[in-house]
Amino acid sequence: KHAMEFCWSYIPAGETNGEIPSTHKGEECIVVIKGTLEVYVEDQIFSLEEGDAICFDATVPHGWHNRTNDEVQIIWAASPPHF
Repeated sequence: KHAMEFCWSYIPAGETNGEIPSTHKGEECIVVIKGTLEVYVEDQIFSLEEGDAICFDATVPHGWHNRTNDEVQIIWAASPPHF
């Protein structure tokens, strides 16, 4: 069994992970490959652009929102794996 999961994700324009922030065990990292993505970690908002990355403790409330009119591409990593 592996201790980390990686996903390449395509996030449509205007898409969000939902109204309620997520929390779970482990850590997450996001690298923006294309576009701009807002990432929320507790009470902070980070605007990530192409080439930017963020890592955070997933036990704190977090989420994301593509506020642009373009698709965003990210590589997302989580430990422990979710799937």
